Amino acid sequence: MSNDRAALEELFRASTPGSCAVVLHYLYFPTKRRSRRGRRGASSHRVCTEERLGADGVNWLVLSKHEIIPSEETVEPRAR
Repeated sequence: MSNDRAALEELFRASTPGSCAVVLHYLYFPTKRRSRRGRRGASSHRVCTEERLGADGVNWLVLSKHEIIPSEETVEPRAR
């Protein structure tokens, strides 16, 4: 079983069917300039993002947050 499948099954066990779950994505970049490009790429009307210096004091963090109703379609990776 892949780690993705195990995470999906755990999400289904921990959530109420049909209810929203908050999903956080932690994206790290080596420079502020790259983090700004990453933030622009992650931003949309349904995704909130914030950019800040990471906890290590060196890399930059773009934290992206959105809500989904867990299902295989909303959680499985999409082809790019």
